[in-house]
Parts: sequence; structure tokens; C-alpha cells
Amino acid sequence: MFDFGSPLDTAKLSWEYALSAAGPEIPFAPYDELEEQDLRNVLAYLHIAIGDALHNGLADEVVEILVNEYDGVFQLLAEGCDSFREMVRANKHFPATGNTSENVQKYKQLAGL
Repeated sequence: MFDFGSPLDTAKLSWEYALSAAGPEIPFAPYDELEEQDLRNVLAYLHIAIGDALHNGLADEVVEILVNEYDGVFQLLAEGCDSFREMVRANKHFPATGNTSENVQKYKQLAGL
């Protein structure tokens, strides 16, 4: 993949590419209006987009945009779902940017743990 236009434009292309994978549709609504399962699906698609961006060597700014989006969805899901928080507490969440101790701590903090 190549960087086209601004980092935001490239991040949108990465997002659209991830959404083109066979899988459940995401309702067109603000994240804070989505049901738990839809948030889980969004998180999975963002995980794909971040992984592809890292694998394809996209600019750091592009990855940062995608990670910020991921973090926001992650936090919404953690706020509304006890089982998701427990998964994070049990170290069963694997951050899209790698399972380093720094990332594990970051996501535990985002989950309010």
C-alpha cells in the first residue's frame, strides 16, 4: 500500500480496506451509539487496519490516526462491558501495535484497571 494524500486520507483508505474483508457490517452511527457487538466488530476491523498499516510501512502519522481511533473504541467498549474489562485484566487482549508490557499497561489504564 502507498501513502496517498494526507495521513488522514491514507488512514481512511486503510480503514476502508479493512472493512472490505468478509465480515459483519458496521452500522453507520457514532461509536457511542453502537451496541456492544458492533463495538467489538469495529475494534476488530481497526486491529486489521493497524496491522496492515504497520505491515505495509505506512507513515507513523497514519498509524497514529488509526491507533487513536482504536483507543477510543477500546475505551468505549471497556466502559460498557464487564466481560471485556475482565479480558483485559486477565491479559487476554492483544493490542494491535504489539503485546509489549508498555502496550498492556496502556490498555489496562484505558480500561480503568
